[in-house]
Amino acid sequence: PSPPPAPSANIPAVLVEHFPEAFPLVQMASVAQAALRHCPRGGVAQTSRGGPHLGRRWYYFNPVSKSQVDIGGDGSASSAPIRGKAPDPDRFDEISTVVNSLKVQQLVRGVRVSHLDDDGKGVVTVYCRRDRQLFSFSFDRALPGEKLHLRVGEAKHDRFKGKKEPGRYRLLLEERGAASPDEVTPECEHFSKDKCGGCTLQHMSYEAQLHQKRELLLLRCREFGLPGAVVEASVGSPSAFRFHSRTEFKFFLRDGVQLGLHPAGSPVPIAVGLCHLHPSASQRAFEATLEAVRSEPGALPFNERTGTGYLCQALFRAATLRGEVGVGEPGGGTGAVEAHELLVTLVTTPCAPVDALRRIADGIMRRCADVVGVTWSPEGGEPAERQPGWRSQGSVFQELLAGRSRLVHLIAGLPFRSTPEAFFRPNLLLSDAILQRVAADVAFGRPKVVWDAFCGQGCLTFALLAERRCGHIVALDRSGPSLAALRDNLEEHGLADQASIITADLGSPVELRLLRARLLDDEFPGGDLPRPDVLIADPGRNGMPKAFRRFVHEMQVPTVVYLGSGRAALKDCALLQKRGYEIEAFAPYDAYPHQARLEVVVRLRWRGGGGDEEGESWPPRGGDEAGEDDGAAPSWPPR
Repeated sequence: PSPPPAPSANIPAVLVEHFPEAFPLVQMASVAQAALRHCPRGGVAQTSRGGPHLGRRWYYFNPVSKSQVDIGGDGSASSAPIRGKAPDPDRFDEISTVVNSLKVQQLVRGVRVSHLDDDGKGVVTVYCRRDRQLFSFSFDRALPGEKLHLRVGEAKHDRFKGKKEPGRYRLLLEERGAASPDEVTPECEHFSKDKCGGCTLQHMSYEAQLHQKRELLLLRCREFGLPGAVVEASVGSPSAFRFHSRTEFKFFLRDGVQLGLHPAGSPVPIAVGLCHLHPSASQRAFEATLEAVRSEPGALPFNERTGTGYLCQALFRAATLRGEVGVGEPGGGTGAVEAHELLVTLVTTPCAPVDALRRIADGIMRRCADVVGVTWSPEGGEPAERQPGWRSQGSVFQELLAGRSRLVHLIAGLPFRSTPEAFFRPNLLLSDAILQRVAADVAFGRPKVVWDAFCGQGCLTFALLAERRCGHIVALDRSGPSLAALRDNLEEHGLADQASIITADLGSPVELRLLRARLLDDEFPGGDLPRPDVLIADPGRNGMPKAFRRFVHEMQVPTVVYLGSGRAALKDCALLQKRGYEIEAFAPYDAYPHQARLEVVVRLRWRGGGGDEEGESWPPRGGDEAGEDDGAAPSWPPR
């Protein structure tokens, strides 16, 4: 391709060049560098070849030094050179290739991808004989069984110790070799065309996804010191598409108002016309929202650089109507019958015009019969003023713009009215199975009193009381709107007398100390809270706070039922096991198809023994800051 015309002198240029699949990388670099010479203020050129995950490269041109620098791309193993480690004798079969040494610009051909990492990237392991070390490198959208041709981008050694110390290396994806036998054509065009960040494994068959995610879970269990945990067979989603209960899209301006997502590793969003993860009703609401916003004069997306506009995000929450949803084969595509109701949330800056938002809400409900309500969250805006992402801790009530503010789910055969400020299980098709598994684990301990920690709006509390799995439940959370929704649902069905609802921040040592003083036992005879027979903990993706783990150990709860995913869940299980708990059941659920993580339901039984992970008793004595979760505890995974 010929170089593009020179850009304006006061506008930095970002140039994108598309090449055929077989175009050599060297010539791609030459074209990019030639194009960048036309940029008087410098710029960045991105080169890409055809195919869903063939490497992209970025080149930066410095107008002062007149130099071009390759700053990596999709094939980069990491932003910094990787250090090696001694190989595990039990895992020699996972080594992708063996080399005598690694030198700059050396080409290593036919390196097999061995497994996935926690981000869904393909991992290759290279054993270097000179260093006697095993190096692991990860590559975007590489699949297990695929073979890659890699080039050494950096090879660093300590200049004082010379060859006595192992080196640090960085590999770049040069060419793609033999494809993985599990590779399939993605259903979504944005996955291959725009590198959409909503999925990482859509180009992998669903059966292979389940197998590889289970292997990753077993690998992490060994790393976290849980080799004795008997992991049950993974329960897959009935459908790999149309399952998401909540999807979020960003408003931005490009040829008019658009709704879209961010590609992986890019701050620039892409327009999404069709998302296959949410139900068809959510897609219709998506289109209705976009039409309603475009028809409103003056409705503009918020621009963080200029401060203009007010629209930030649109959220679509779905609920299955009376369980009347049909799906095809497990892991298949669309369902045969779908019946959903939708709740739309518009996230804006605090100064958004309410009258314009009400007109937009009315337009959404006119255009889409599936939408039962539209709410407004004024928590968007400047990054320095809002919570991470945009999400608050659920402490601010959303304002109703049109319709009703709550969705009706069916839990344990009873209608449950969920609030938009609170969390609901992400997979609509697996939520009942997970609730039933938690209820069975709770009933295994034959409890009279159950504590539901981090309960949110109380789906688990509601299900246990509706099925009469226990006598009394203590529900604890820090979100006022969530607990208000739980209280309303319990009162509607005459279950309020069987539950105690307490607002408490379970990550605060002070509030946990006050909670401990309310326990009814021999030490505190004046307390009003019964001691739990079973504790349910669903703390979210960051895991249990350190102070709460100590609180659980101090109470010595006979049975703990834990819900979580990823490394945080395994870390909590390992630390609880160190404190005297034993894992009795470990059930993984694929609540996130096309991503690398599994949701797990773990039942732990108190066996006694063990101690605090830092050798000190609860409550903590000073220095226990939120950012220092484990202080002097052994690093995880153990070395």
